[in-house]
Amino acid sequence: MSFNTRNTVLSWARPAMLCGALVALSACSDPVDDGADMSADDMGLRERCSVNEVFNAETGECEPDFPDMGGSDLGDMTADEDMTEEDMSMMPEDMGPDLTIDPNCMDTVVYRDADLDGRGVDDEDTNQTLCLAFTQDPPEGFARTAGDCNDNDSSVKPGQMEVCDEKDNDCDGNVNQGIVCEFFVHSREELYRIDPFQLTISFEGIIDTPDPLLDIDTHPDGRLFGISANSLFVYEYNTNSDLWEWTEVGSLNESLQGANGLAIDRFGEAFATARNEIYSIDLETGRASSPGVLMGDVYSSGDCVINKGNSLFMTSKDTASGSDRADELVSINAGNNTTSVVGRTNHQRIYGLTAAWGRLYGVTSGAELIEIDQATGASTLLKKFNNVSTFYGAASSPSR
Repeated sequence: MSFNTRNTVLSWARPAMLCGALVALSACSDPVDDGADMSADDMGLRERCSVNEVFNAETGECEPDFPDMGGSDLGDMTADEDMTEEDMSMMPEDMGPDLTIDPNCMDTVVYRDADLDGRGVDDEDTNQTLCLAFTQDPPEGFARTAGDCNDNDSSVKPGQMEVCDEKDNDCDGNVNQGIVCEFFVHSREELYRIDPFQLTISFEGIIDTPDPLLDIDTHPDGRLFGISANSLFVYEYNTNSDLWEWTEVGSLNESLQGANGLAIDRFGEAFATARNEIYSIDLETGRASSPGVLMGDVYSSGDCVINKGNSLFMTSKDTASGSDRADELVSINAGNNTTSVVGRTNHQRIYGLTAAWGRLYGVTSGAELIEIDQATGASTLLKKFNNVSTFYGAASSPSR
């Protein structure tokens, strides 16, 4: 236990002090000898020590007074001494990991982003909180922003541009909003628009050409053309009547009796198919010329079409009497009139073909809408329109 001199009475020195009743002014010994005599100067310094200090007679200084709390001392260590193992054992136990704060990052919730399109899904089971700098990217497979409505498709996320398909590309709850996803089809006397994604049909107008149109197709610039057995027509806006009307471009100058297909490629060159023949048509004059007979056992069942890759296709029917076989999808090389059978479809009397948005559609004489696989020829029924009796032909979208 340490000794507290502050509480010890040291004021026994006086100018005259009696050591005994009969002894006068003799040299007396101190009642307590602590090994150090205190001078008058020491006495004065002592008086200057504060309540929490004690006077050290050896150094002549006031020193801090730390009362003994009854615990074990850690030893008399100076600032220059290293702690021993015994000293370390006397230290308090570790209270847990040190708390460090990185001033360059902050806690940020990141969201699982399976399709790596930069938008994740807000799910408390997969969300993570990471310390990220403001410009730091999260780990692969996570995104800073949620809102993805289909995390398995990178073409679907908030802010994505809408394209014609069955998807809600921008995750706003609507499909194909703000864009037109329709193509033209026609019967003998009526023109319609079909949306193959919403599976709807709408009436466009009456076809009042002198001769019935056999087929139609769309130019890359958006103009709609149609052919009859004798003439080429264009569907255009008449400013005088304030109506859309069919106007004759010119005579074909060659009978296309039996023609049932019209196709315009991405360069604006037009072709027509009739039976087992192929024709070239000048869209500025309407004049038709026959490059020749198609090679192979093919016979146009109703239409020809040119897709976005500028490949020319035709549907071919089985010419055997009473045959109930489905039509075939045929590829045509217009440069040398050779043909190649892609495969047999699952439908008969395909009278119209449409290349649109990278897909191939067909319409039948039974008012059916089908989709055709361009690699195999297999066809799938999308819808039968009961409010229409038949389809004669179809036109591709301008961009195919």
